[in-house]
Amino acid sequence: ELAHLTRLEILSSKPFIHSSFTEDQVTSWFITKAQQIDEESGFTSNAEQLLKIGAQQTEGEKLNAFWSDFKIYTNIVYQCDPTITWEAFGKFGNSEILSKLLSNSTPKSIGKDLYQRCTAIIQKSNEQLKNVAVGPDTDITQWILVRYLLQLGKKNHLLLCSRILYAVADPPKGHAPVGAPDSLIPNEILFIRCALRCVYSSNSTNEWQAVNEIYQSIPERDPDVQDEYYHELHNQVDLLDIHLQASELLSQYNISMPLNSFLNLNSNS
Repeated sequence: ELAHLTRLEILSSKPFIHSSFTEDQVTSWFITKAQQIDEESGFTSNAEQLLKIGAQQTEGEKLNAFWSDFKIYTNIVYQCDPTITWEAFGKFGNSEILSKLLSNSTPKSIGKDLYQRCTAIIQKSNEQLKNVAVGPDTDITQWILVRYLLQLGKKNHLLLCSRILYAVADPPKGHAPVGAPDSLIPNEILFIRCALRCVYSSNSTNEWQAVNEIYQSIPERDPDVQDEYYHELHNQVDLLDIHLQASELLSQYNISMPLNSFLNLNSNS
């Protein structure tokens, strides 16, 4: 009987309220129909709209979760990679999904793309880590946006790093700032550790503007915070400022050194 529902019945306000169908049956019907539309016609946006109708009308947790994932998949199909299939998408981890969503972003667009395309997957991943305390021994690559940023830093893509960190530090209206639970980087210590590692993992010698932007994006020290590690990190930020000044001075004499060279000098001394 479910297989023969008309379009009018699907679009009506409560098509299943009078029926004897269980929530699992209704959920299965919407998911199966959406997958058929996507696979057989390629109209992924139509499939996503069907799931939206189902999620809003049934208010079922399973269908809503499926719709949330399908919205991310739809974003990739229409904005990043039209060749991707739902089956291939299902094999991706959160980090791979984030990389796909930003695969065609430029330094000019990446801040906007981050919030328009990636908020859902980042917050979904962050939710799983909401009870993890961030300290000196915490593996910060557990947070997918941080992991993505560190990968950019190692590849010397500091301009992309700077634009992302600046966007997170100064988010668009309606989005949470650094330190808020819903922020894309929900902890100030996490943000600082990420920024410092991006800068010092890069071997670039000619992206001082990007490094300066990263430095400027770091929240200012709050003297009232009673946390020794917090102030230790801000001491490292102060050291970054000194390294930047030294680098700019050396560049006037045509001497180029990556910032991590200064860390080596400090450790040797």
